[in-house]
Amino acid sequence: MPLVPVQDYEADWLPSTNENRIRVWISSSPNPWSPQINSEAEFVAILTMLGRSGVQVDTQKAFFHIPRRPVGS
Repeated sequence: MPLVPVQDYEADWLPSTNENRIRVWISSSPNPWSPQINSEAEFVAILTMLGRSGVQVDTQKAFFHIPRRPVGS
């Protein structure tokens, strides 16, 4: 699947057990997609990327992409 823009996302985290979940909505599907998260670092990295405008995702490869932009934006 090619990269598609992320429209919305939500995240859940239960600190007492380190259970987490991120759900991502893209334009080509009405249903959310949940990437497999194997560590707290992955959870934070994905949330950091989702906090930027223009983030895109390839759901088959679980690949997140932020387009080129000026430093600090």
